[in-house]
Amino acid sequence: YKSKFTFLSYPFVHEPKPIMQKLHDYLWGTQLPPFKLKQSFCIGEGALFYYRCLAFLVESFIFFWVFSTGGWFLELKYMTLWGVLWTYMYWICILLCYCLYRTHDDVDEKKVWSLWKFTNFLFELAFTLECLIPLFFWTVLYEKLPDDHHGTNFEKTLCVHLFTGMTLWIEMCFNKIPFYKRHIWPIAIFGVIYSIINFTVTKVTGHVVYPGITWDDLATYIQLAVAGLIAFLAF
Repeated sequence: YKSKFTFLSYPFVHEPKPIMQKLHDYLWGTQLPPFKLKQSFCIGEGALFYYRCLAFLVESFIFFWVFSTGGWFLELKYMTLWGVLWTYMYWICILLCYCLYRTHDDVDEKKVWSLWKFTNFLFELAFTLECLIPLFFWTVLYEKLPDDHHGTNFEKTLCVHLFTGMTLWIEMCFNKIPFYKRHIWPIAIFGVIYSIINFTVTKVTGHVVYPGITWDDLATYIQLAVAGLIAFLAF
């Protein structure tokens, strides 16, 4: 029996896309994203690989030095440590990509979620943060910090607010990893989530996370607006 209501028959019914497929299509567009994680502007692929191995070792040292204390997750109230975390995750993922994608034939560009796509986004996120964090820290926050950041803890301060970013700045000079305009929105959402964390910690504990960001005056919101503008320009 064939229904006379043709709009209800199978050929006219369009099955909706799964939500993850919709999210993927929004973030990456309808065209297949290119795989450029191993390509370089000015050095050979081998040299780029060796640099990434070196950067991974440097960031491993910084990561475990910073997060070696108990209760380290409580320190994620600092944007700086989020930058260290995302940067370290990028170096891990980019080296894993060398293991999983030995040739271009191993890359399934149609696959909804792939490690190489996640790695591409991680670089966009980490690079944006590591342009914002050092610039904002050294120009606005450094002189307002307690003396231990200028003395006994200066080496750690230098590592997380300069060397972490330097590994990505050098990487940016070499690689061909593309930035996608649509990815600015997930990065902006992360910024909003972090702002909520900062606000909550400040109000619950009664202690500011960063000097000058009290959430009680206009200066706080001006600084946040400037930080958002820097991140946008870096992206």
